Amino acid sequence: MKIVLRIATSSLRNRLNSILDRPGWTVVPCDAAGRRTPRTGGASPELLVVEAAVLTAGRLRASPAGTGTRVLAILDGPDDPTLATTLLTGRVDGLVDRDDPDRDFVEAARAVLAGSGWVSPQLAPRMLATLRDGIDSAAGLTASATALTAREQDVARLMSSGLTNSEIARELQVAVSTVKFHVSNVLRKMGCRDRAQLIAALHRGALPAGGPR
Repeated sequence: MKIVLRIATSSLRNRLNSILDRPGWTVVPCDAAGRRTPRTGGASPELLVVEAAVLTAGRLRASPAGTGTRVLAILDGPDDPTLATTLLTGRVDGLVDRDDPDRDFVEAARAVLAGSGWVSPQLAPRMLATLRDGIDSAAGLTASATALTAREQDVARLMSSGLTNSEIARELQVAVSTVKFHVSNVLRKMGCRDRAQLIAALHRGALPAGGPR
């Protein structure tokens, strides 16, 4: 079994490289950009272990993962702001907390490789609350979305893809301060308390289909 680590934090990457070094498993550590250390063959892995921030920032285009690769995402605790986006990428087969004990990482990898799912006990309450918030608010947010300007809808769609303010600014070729202004307006008009609640609802169709104008 080939396991690729797509982890920006070197200490965590080194820790998991050691933890997952098991008989029958070949571990390939990579940084956030997908650079391998050391370089190995190009076959697609059975498992991709990736930091949620890398997954949701759209940096997996250079990923070694293939269509049959299962994904185990690592979050920075239950308050990780990327939780909602991570859940709704449609790519994730398991969730672990970076502070989970070593044995839990091994069990999570085994479960996901076997075709099951895995959610860290530390993340489960927040995950369920995030999903519940998204379901409860989606209908009302669909109506609220009609109050957004065309540019605010563009910003909202890019937020739903997990882009940061800086990345949205580059995509739309505007200043970061302009993006912050639009984000504030989107949250206010749609009655969302934070980015996570908004993203959860957007992934459930609160905005009409379309792309940046």
